Amino acid sequence: MDTTNSMAEGATASRLKSIAVNNFGEEGPGDMTPSTREKAQRELNETEEGTIIAIAELKQLIANDPKISEIIDRTDDSFYLKYLRARKFDVERSFRLAQNHALYPERIGQPHIYYRSLTPGQVLALEEGVIGVLAKRDNLGRKILVLFPGKWNTETMPLAEMHSLCFLLLNIMIESEETQVNGFMVLCDATGLFYRQLLSVITNRDLVSHIVHLIQETFPGRFKEAIIIKHPWYVSLIKTMVFPLIKKKFRDRIHILGGGHANIAQRLGPDCLPEDFNGSQPKYDPAFFTQAIQEAINNNYPPFKPCPPGQDISTPASLSKLHKRHSSLLSFPTTSIETKLEKSLSLQNIDDEFHDAISFSVSTPLP
Repeated sequence: MDTTNSMAEGATASRLKSIAVNNFGEEGPGDMTPSTREKAQRELNETEEGTIIAIAELKQLIANDPKISEIIDRTDDSFYLKYLRARKFDVERSFRLAQNHALYPERIGQPHIYYRSLTPGQVLALEEGVIGVLAKRDNLGRKILVLFPGKWNTETMPLAEMHSLCFLLLNIMIESEETQVNGFMVLCDATGLFYRQLLSVITNRDLVSHIVHLIQETFPGRFKEAIIIKHPWYVSLIKTMVFPLIKKKFRDRIHILGGGHANIAQRLGPDCLPEDFNGSQPKYDPAFFTQAIQEAINNNYPPFKPCPPGQDISTPASLSKLHKRHSSLLSFPTTSIETKLEKSLSLQNIDDEFHDAISFSVSTPLP
């Protein structure tokens, strides 16, 4: 690589780090704190000498793979480092993760995930606070992704667009080295979650499988915990549908809690939470996320080139095997649910019909 290209890539990486850190509310340049560096050594086997060797080996493996080397649009060291940290500096596992990450959109038939633009529905969802990232980290240094699915308008932003927006936001968030080491958690306030949002999920079983793939096998980040609060009783249907797909170590990190925001403040501490969550920070304002994400897109993010239409990209064997397993697990019938929900045009009659539909599905054993 010539010096000019190297300097340009370094500048791009620096801008992306600034977007991921500062525009998400944090102060400072985004470099790791001493305590985080110590954690990286202790938990991830990260050393100065080992990092140099591992990056060189991973670069060579990727350069030798024409399928992904043509897609990846960055070659700065920080790009490779997040894969190594996500797999504790095991170079072979990091390479498989990079393969899965780069080929994920084409594998699931959604190459638009890497298109550098936002749809009108995604912009509206950001502005209305359907999804975002809190400015402060929790007491374990984890970044907090917040979801308000009750605000999600499935007509203006279908599940596929929600999926790609989450994917983009996670990728921007993981540019922070603090997040690469400490990981991230998901905080979901299910207030107002209604049958329309639930119907969008249960009638898109393949996409649900892809989302599980994303977190478990594809994304170079450390998922540490998910907490769901203020949920209606029928969230149990989604749990019944999704949990069989999830590895035990991830299932153990998902907590469906009763009560409301007071429980979260006690669990995570008030200092990282806005007053909406009974915390000490200012009220959550989602407005800046649209600007932050658009700035990242303007700086050529995500770091992959969209695949040309019709380009044949083979699925990594590990993902192909998982997809077959997930498809079989998601094969329980939902026709009765769909019919009953779609017939529920009167709001005052929804509860009884919805209860009947969900009772049918939950009582149907998984294969």
